[in-house]
Amino acid sequence: MSGQEVTYSTLRFLQSSPESQNTLRTDATQKPRKADGLFCFLKFIHFFHYEHLLIVSMLLILTFYYIQEKHEQEFLENLQQKYLILQVDNNLKEQLLKNKSLECDTLKNTSCQPKMKLESFCTEKTRYCKLCGHWSCLGVKCYYFVKEFKDWKGCKQMCQSHRSSLLKIDDYDELKFLQSQVCGDIYWIGLSYNGGEGKWKWTDNGTSGIDTKVMGMSPKGGECAFLTTTRIEHIDCSKTFYCICERRMDRLVPALLYGNKNR
Repeated sequence: MSGQEVTYSTLRFLQSSPESQNTLRTDATQKPRKADGLFCFLKFIHFFHYEHLLIVSMLLILTFYYIQEKHEQEFLENLQQKYLILQVDNNLKEQLLKNKSLECDTLKNTSCQPKMKLESFCTEKTRYCKLCGHWSCLGVKCYYFVKEFKDWKGCKQMCQSHRSSLLKIDDYDELKFLQSQVCGDIYWIGLSYNGGEGKWKWTDNGTSGIDTKVMGMSPKGGECAFLTTTRIEHIDCSKTFYCICERRMDRLVPALLYGNKNR
């Protein structure tokens, strides 16, 4: 054992110098500062994006309100234009209505004058008969519906005595008008069958624009035509019905004027 060597070692603890300690402290403090700078940068980027989005949103809102306001303004202008058009149209219609009213008054005065002229032709007996008859006019014709029972010849003579004639129907419009006036009664008209000539004839020997089945018939004896609300028929002339006399206004007025000049 005495032959073995024993080696002893001494432990030394090295102390860092003040300079190295300061270096460590500096490195430790610099790392948080770098982290704070990155955080601030990211925060700035986030804030910048937020501001950018806010500005874009505000621009979009302002653009929307601008477009909406412009649309409302155009809509309002269109309404104002339509209102002006309607106002002008209404004024024109009012003017037309006034003109029509004046025309109507003129026509009323014109139609009343011939009616007064017609009544001036009536005798006292005729005026008495007006209590059971009436006048109606269509175009230039006026019709007197006499509610006295007479045979066909008696109606013809009565109309002639009052400067009129037994009714002659010229067209289907006139026929329709007269049928609306007879009110379910039966009236003699100025159409009769001439046995000598073998044909139907009107009292003025003229032609007519209507074609009735009566004119296609050839009765054996004397037959005359009468009018109802639905048809024209024929029967023996000795039967008694009411009468329809007619007078043309275009012939009456000149005759009255000519007669007044002679007076």
